[in-house]
Amino acid sequence: MQTKAKIDLKAGVVELEGSEEFVRLHLEKFSAMFQVGTPHRQESELGASAPPTPGEPLPVATKRKPRSKVPAVSRASKGPTKSKRIEPARFDIHKSGSTASLEDFLKEKNPKSAGDVIAVIGYYLTQMKGAPSFSEGNIEYAYRTLQLKGRPTHLRQIIINKKNQKDLFEHAGEDGSWTLTRSGEIYVDEKLPAKDE
Repeated sequence: MQTKAKIDLKAGVVELEGSEEFVRLHLEKFSAMFQVGTPHRQESELGASAPPTPGEPLPVATKRKPRSKVPAVSRASKGPTKSKRIEPARFDIHKSGSTASLEDFLKEKNPKSAGDVIAVIGYYLTQMKGAPSFSEGNIEYAYRTLQLKGRPTHLRQIIINKKNQKDLFEHAGEDGSWTLTRSGEIYVDEKLPAKDE
């Protein structure tokens, strides 16, 4: 007659299958090891607390759903992520003295991409208005006030991409402000508007 025993030890799992005498012998060995090594464990954790006495039926293996080996991790949604709301930061966009308005400067430079628009606004703020840096809030303010079309959803990512691809921007501080690099200044000053080929 085949007999089967199973000890779980929190998914360490030891299964014995064979004749009743074979299973009883090994079950006694394992039970002795568990009692010596871990006397504080309860019977339910060990599967069997002591070897069964002759004539007593052996414990029957129970089917348990195996525990997942992968730690529980919160899964991010697969939909698009929302960018954090950017509060507009006001600045002077109007003509003053010999300085053109931002709207006129944008028309003059005629930027084609969102990255170029951001570069032109950054140039206007830092070079023409004398600000030490510009922020995403300044960009948001310009897009809203001038009702510019094609405002990117992720402003920061556009800035980072242009920083990495064309070296147009660099961090100005831990507050999230930016400045144009020298190559960014040259790009806006000399290469915009882009020449049509």
